[in-house]
Amino acid sequence: MTGGISAPTELRLEVSPPVSLRCLHFKNLKRNAPKLLFVPGWTSPLETWRHFLPSLVRRFDTFYLESREKPSAQISSGVRFGLNDYVDDLVASIRLLGLEESGFVLVGSSLGATTILAATAAGRCDPMAIAVITPNLKFVVPSWVPFVLRATPARYLELLKRPARWYVLRFRINSGDVGHQQRFLDALDEAQPSRLKGSALDLLGTPLAESQLGKIVRPCLVLTASEDPLHDHADVQRVVDGVIGAKAIDLKTFTATHGSRASVLVGEFIDECVGEA
Repeated sequence: MTGGISAPTELRLEVSPPVSLRCLHFKNLKRNAPKLLFVPGWTSPLETWRHFLPSLVRRFDTFYLESREKPSAQISSGVRFGLNDYVDDLVASIRLLGLEESGFVLVGSSLGATTILAATAAGRCDPMAIAVITPNLKFVVPSWVPFVLRATPARYLELLKRPARWYVLRFRINSGDVGHQQRFLDALDEAQPSRLKGSALDLLGTPLAESQLGKIVRPCLVLTASEDPLHDHADVQRVVDGVIGAKAIDLKTFTATHGSRASVLVGEFIDECVGEA
């Protein structure tokens, strides 16, 4: 991290017997600074958030949670990657960090955002407010992708990264959003092929039911990116419509949702909900 932010403390969270997650604590020494748990998206590395996190870290006591498909996670063979597994991890992390004792807010992007929505809708956590960036109700890939993944032996999975680069850059990312292109390439390079395969296949079968969104009663901010083909804008809009009283702001591009202005918008929303940090 840059911008005068001190190095975080690295924590290991044993969320279940086969899964240990890395959590970075950017401690804020301001008295009564609200606690914020941030959950990034699928395979998204810390560097992706270099322009987003500094503003929040200065204002809130911030925890950055890396999910089970990330290289930092310690997992046993046979671990599953369904949406319910991610929800279990989030709920366990909140408990292990002791966040419920003093109140907290949840912020997440993409898969992290969907996890937050699912956990909150199910009543498994009770944040003071949530802010979600381009959440997905469902995870969609071309029909041939599951077949290719299942048919590829583990030792050859690394070879699939090259065609994956071509397909996503050609068809799923805005050609004018250079920042998104680079972030995708960085995430793909860092990702572990076996976890990419397991999570891609498992997440396809665990959509978030739109009907559940009405159960969320906490203040909710949704940052959208209408020009981002990777996150279906109509799907994101269904989240906005489904969460009662949700506030939506369209930042147009993926890169903008990961930038400093997005961070300021999230911080201002949290202040409105829980008071000035």
